[in-house]
Amino acid sequence: MLDKLNKSLLEGNHMSAINLDEAEEHTCLNCGTTFRGDYCPHCRQKASTKRLSTSDSVKNIVSKFVTLDSGLLHTIINLIYRPGYMVRDYLKGHRVEYVEPMMLLFLLLAIDYLFPDTESDTALTFPERWAVLKGDYPFAHQLLSAWYWMFSDMQRSIVVVCIMMSPAVTLSLKLLRLKEKALNLSESFHVLLYALCYYGVMIVVLDTIDLIVSVPKGGDYFVLGMMFLVFFAIVRTCTDMSWLKLALFVVIFPIIFFILLLLYLLLFMLVLHLSLPKEVYDTINLMHF
Repeated sequence: MLDKLNKSLLEGNHMSAINLDEAEEHTCLNCGTTFRGDYCPHCRQKASTKRLSTSDSVKNIVSKFVTLDSGLLHTIINLIYRPGYMVRDYLKGHRVEYVEPMMLLFLLLAIDYLFPDTESDTALTFPERWAVLKGDYPFAHQLLSAWYWMFSDMQRSIVVVCIMMSPAVTLSLKLLRLKEKALNLSESFHVLLYALCYYGVMIVVLDTIDLIVSVPKGGDYFVLGMMFLVFFAIVRTCTDMSWLKLALFVVIFPIIFFILLLLYLLLFMLVLHLSLPKEVYDTINLMHF
């Protein structure tokens, strides 16, 4: 009986070895180890790791949102001291050691909301002329509520606008004819997310300092300027573009972005206009809260 059991185990191990030998050979994008199987034996990254795509991004957010990688401190340190190289490594497949940008951004925003709002006296209130639409025009009221939620808070509007920048980044790089060095839409989105994470880290640091020593007004705008400098540095590092092409990108990118932003706004106003009678729509005045 024992001999039969040992024989079956040996046959099973032999079959596993044959299946492993027949498996496709992979090179781990994170550590460079060559192996066969579904996971790298050295760092445990999946063999299926490939270039970022929209579907992969959604799957990663859903599967990892409830867990926080131990690389949080490592990610923040690298984001501050070497943001361009860190994001380039992430896009190339070195993802095990870094926290997903969406998870990190949500965490930083949650931490920031724990700090007291020192500018609460300037907070905007939902306009009464919009509130009266709730009963007769609920769809229009929901649209305006979303508009108010996105743009009544500076930091929230920065997040929304930066996320909308992704197509502008991709189109600008295409116009510069970087070919294989250009970023696709999902990669551009991740670059912007990490730039926003840098902004979030700096805001949390600024708020912490403000609890101890009063920080002069305008600190948020200084951090915002730093974020855009980091963003351009990340784009240059990830695409290996020359300084001349970077200068062209700095000129082209805002133009394309504002054109797209105008199209977003016109589309929003068109949908709102179609959902309201003209005399009601004329009283909305979107440009003023």
